[in-house]
Amino acid sequence: MRSRETAVKRKGLAKTILLISQIAFSMLAPIGLGGVIGYFLDRWLGTSFLILVFLLMGIAAGYRSVWQLVKGYTKDAPQDTEPRRTEKRSPAEEEFERWKREKDRKGHDA
Repeated sequence: MRSRETAVKRKGLAKTILLISQIAFSMLAPIGLGGVIGYFLDRWLGTSFLILVFLLMGIAAGYRSVWQLVKGYTKDAPQDTEPRRTEKRSPAEEEFERWKREKDRKGHDA
């Protein structure tokens, strides 16, 4: 039993480390690529502003990539949709919830 818990914890740790490394790579790769492209275009065209333009584009692409990665990760995580209640519901509240569920079910079936 204990080895199963340890295996689950290790798997969770491995997924967390993988996510962190993906975030780092997803942020740094576009910035570095944009800087390199801007640098060589500046040298080729004899300008001095393209490195800044491509660095900013790389930063924007990196943030977008990280946003999508984190959004996808949180989408897969279990979410609590209803708050937990510690107190007992009154009969009126229970009846209202039952009525609401039936109404929703009838609305989806139609």
